[in-house]
Amino acid sequence: MTTLVHHMRDNGIRYGLQTMCEGGGMANATILDPQSTDVSRIRRPSHTAGS
Repeated sequence: MTTLVHHMRDNGIRYGLQTMCEGGGMANATILDPQSTDVSRIRRPSHTAGS
């Protein structure tokens, strides 16, 4: 989900859909609308060598 939210933010995408197989013929889906929340405050972690 985090990757989807960052991708949407970085590319100005309004809606996102994430699906997940739960096994046994079951699954769930989540539709994201970042305009309904303040995702602008989400920042990518800075990675440094050796960490």
